[in-house]
Amino acid sequence: MFLTFNPDVDNLIADTDVYTVIDNTYLDSMTISQTILHSGMSTRGHSHSDQDEIYIFLDGHGLMFLTDTEQKNVTQYIVKPGTIIGVTAGYHHRVFNNSRLIDDLRFLAIFPERRLTA
Repeated sequence: MFLTFNPDVDNLIADTDVYTVIDNTYLDSMTISQTILHSGMSTRGHSHSDQDEIYIFLDGHGLMFLTDTEQKNVTQYIVKPGTIIGVTAGYHHRVFNNSRLIDDLRFLAIFPERRLTA
């Protein structure tokens, strides 16, 4: 099945100066969310106590920070097209587009069921 990220058809979560987030909720047991993070911007970061996520980076370059909330260890990853990061439940995670140009950082987040609150 071909999945799209069309805000006219799919669930537009946010469209701000920082990012655009669109959830494709066609599948019953998982959500595939696309984020377009604008140059120099960062997601606010969050964690989920009971769900893992997979991040797949498609376009642009940036950094992803994972924090083990129990041990307070922060791991920084350089992300680019093709980078895949698994986020374990309970880890705080944040993405930063460190492009100094007008390049957007585009990535998918795949998680079970529908969007849960942070």
